[in-house]
Amino acid sequence: MAVPEDKERERVYKVVLLGNSPVGKTSFVERYVNNRFRDTCELTIAADFAVKVLHRNGDTIKLQLWDITGQESAAQFTSACYRGAAGCIIMFDLTDRQSFKDVRKWKLDLDSIVRNRGKNLPCLLLANKSDLGQRCATIDEINAMSKDNGFSNWIAISVKENKLVSQSMDRLVDILIAEDVGNDVEERSDNECDGSLLELKQFAVA
Repeated sequence: MAVPEDKERERVYKVVLLGNSPVGKTSFVERYVNNRFRDTCELTIAADFAVKVLHRNGDTIKLQLWDITGQESAAQFTSACYRGAAGCIIMFDLTDRQSFKDVRKWKLDLDSIVRNRGKNLPCLLLANKSDLGQRCATIDEINAMSKDNGFSNWIAISVKENKLVSQSMDRLVDILIAEDVGNDVEERSDNECDGSLLELKQFAVA
């Protein structure tokens, strides 16, 4: 049954955040949800959970943000947290070469565990700490990592300076709505949400 045009719909999207510890995932969630930055954060033991509510075109968007630990000792538990996800962010530290190299491992792990409608989940690659001068990877290398591993695109951000944090999530939400991979509370006809994946332009900080 289609939802009347004047009735607000509620869309719920589960988004998992993956990456080595500590690349800044917990700080990213804190900045995005509460607009606060903490210089020091305790390591996530297994998974932390937060909710961000947005309003888009008369609809309410509830983002369930799952901050998954990067510790290998919890891998068996945390893989279960992937299930039911609509989208993903994989983050690395622009000053940490190993965290960049491990991006491929995180993406392969995600793709092997959860799919939606037979396809891999929409996933953004975030390069954190763009405010620091040291870079562990060139733009060409990050472009290749993004393209070769099926990311929607990559964005260089700074959680500390609040650069492109909200914008990166806006990009992911746009993709989720266009792909209609979340769980709507209200029923709707199949042809109501037939948008195609949005093509992202490169949105990196020089």
